[in-house]
Amino acid sequence: MTSFCIVLALFAILLSQVHAFPHIAREAASNKAGPQFKPERRSPGFDASAQLVDVTGAHAFVPPNFTAGDLRGPCPGLNALANHNYLPHNGFASVTQFVQATNQVFGMGLDLGGFLATYGLVMDGNPLSTNPGWSIGGPPTNTALLGSLTGLLGTPQGISGSHNKHEGDSSPTRGDLYQYGNDYTLQLPEFQALYDLQAHAAQPNYDLSVMLQHRMNRYQQSVSQNPYFYYGPFTGTQISPATYTFVYRFMSNKSAEAPEGILNQEVLKSFFGITGESGSFVYNPGYEQIPSNWYTRAVDDAYTIPFLETDILSFAQEFPQFLVPGGNTGTTNSFTPINITALTGGVYNAQTLTQGNNLQCFAYQALQQESPDMLKGLFSDITIPLGLLTTQITDVIGNLGCPQLQSIDNSQFSQYPGYSQSYDGHPANPPKQGKKAAPAPFPQSKAGATKKTAKNPLIEKRPRNFGIGQDIQPRRNLSRMVRWPEYVRLQRQKKILNLRLKVPPAIAQFTNVLDRNTAAQAFKLLNKYRPETKAEKKERLHKEATAVSEGKKKEDVSKKPYAVKYGLNHVVGLIENKKAGLVLIPNDVDPIELVIFLPALCRKMGVPYAIIKGKARLGTVVHKKTAAVLCLTEVRSEDKSELSKLVSTIKEGYSEKNEELKRHWGGGIMGAKAIASQEKKRKALESAIKI
Repeated sequence: MTSFCIVLALFAILLSQVHAFPHIAREAASNKAGPQFKPERRSPGFDASAQLVDVTGAHAFVPPNFTAGDLRGPCPGLNALANHNYLPHNGFASVTQFVQATNQVFGMGLDLGGFLATYGLVMDGNPLSTNPGWSIGGPPTNTALLGSLTGLLGTPQGISGSHNKHEGDSSPTRGDLYQYGNDYTLQLPEFQALYDLQAHAAQPNYDLSVMLQHRMNRYQQSVSQNPYFYYGPFTGTQISPATYTFVYRFMSNKSAEAPEGILNQEVLKSFFGITGESGSFVYNPGYEQIPSNWYTRAVDDAYTIPFLETDILSFAQEFPQFLVPGGNTGTTNSFTPINITALTGGVYNAQTLTQGNNLQCFAYQALQQESPDMLKGLFSDITIPLGLLTTQITDVIGNLGCPQLQSIDNSQFSQYPGYSQSYDGHPANPPKQGKKAAPAPFPQSKAGATKKTAKNPLIEKRPRNFGIGQDIQPRRNLSRMVRWPEYVRLQRQKKILNLRLKVPPAIAQFTNVLDRNTAAQAFKLLNKYRPETKAEKKERLHKEATAVSEGKKKEDVSKKPYAVKYGLNHVVGLIENKKAGLVLIPNDVDPIELVIFLPALCRKMGVPYAIIKGKARLGTVVHKKTAAVLCLTEVRSEDKSELSKLVSTIKEGYSEKNEELKRHWGGGIMGAKAIASQEKKRKALESAIKI
């Protein structure tokens, strides 16, 4: 199911820094799990001659010959490497070949590539062979590639048969196994959904913000449509985000203007083997291709372990549910989290995981405890393959001072049908469709047993199943029979009144908020210009005073501070004097009269503005609980282009789009009874006119 390098994604598991529950995700996202996972990002630079990937001559595109036994699988990146002969064209390679190819073509760090290639060898190949290697697709038809199978309990399945080993549900373009029947074929509806996120963009770019939106959509889709959805501590919380970050980090085309890369629609289609136009796409399995004039990552900007972990944490900061392992329990929308305390026997819990290196320790130790169960079904003697994994894990966590986790309670996974399925990509017990089976009949009483006298209560209790067909009655909504507390009734009455009342355009416009992706870009820029804290301001003033006392200028020791402006009166003054560069207004200010005039004032003064969802979200930028309005005036030179793009996006995608809506009244939504009454009157009037 994985869309980009599922086999490469496991190392995100090995270096997981976040797990378990949403509050852990939020804390981990803010702390980034220590300084080692907060690499200082600088512009990677661009060297055209060094970064151009050769797709000519020996590396020209050659499609796979499946008749001859060529192997292709769920990872478009590995498929493309084989099609361009950076990996053996037959799709079966050694650890060294995987590490060299992924580093040369995609800029994957040697640390990340080395661990992932080793894991692929152990889980999907033959580490006992004299020529060890593994398949990027299914099991090789040429068994000579695998060498001697002595010591193996079956034929290695390759990454196409790795469900619940290091491949899981909710991938970018591959379908969930129990929805589509396989987890390695691209599903056009999923690719179309990703493509449509930038279908109308002026300059399409499937960057991390777009991939985050697509991941949230796919996650919710799996929860609501796949009763066997399983989101494990490894396959879900770590591998899944990596498959989304890899798409942008490895596929985007770098340039001098965009050293981080631009992933446009044509490059995306090429890497995923897609031809045709939107709405009528054609998927060509195994035909993934590196585009011409495509530039990889800078030589000194390899995608390393810390870089990958930072991306995973940034996803978790926006959507903490990504870090909650669990799954559906046999029905849709039944997602149940795993109990971390019970899983680890009390060694870890939701609170202690955020302390020190415990998150990293838990990830490695859980993998170490889980590996024997996975390997027992592959090898008659797991000593050698387990030793390969244990050595790698010990090298990483040996000096962290981890708590001793002796074992994990695998029974915690038994509540998830998706976990209990086989690892080879085929369901051991596929889900049954149709009505729920009727319960078995009650056992007959033994001869001679005393029969209890049946009581006839005031309200007789009847079984939920009855009738000839033993139909199971649906659950009924009894909320109308509940006597709710007064505050609940008032909340609901207020909600209904807000729907019924006709709302003037000046107020109704506050229901049209900026879209999620653009809002995320805005807050990313705002967070660079958060106001000084009291301690920072005190330190700056002290430096300036010291400089003045020494006969220097204060500008020599303290640069001009750039910060977001806030405070209603302050921002209004900036707008009136046309000093505001961008104004952000929350949609939930109470009373709304405080800010109702701001959109009109901004339009009058020609100041770009947008209405943002959540005053509390604005408040966090300026160290307050809430903020009624924020304003950007000046930014540093390196951020001017980013501000310009953001303003342009807001004008095109928000201001112009909502211009017509600003003139419309809102509300006025009648209830079902009122609508039926109006319809009855309308029909009566029509009948009277006909007569």
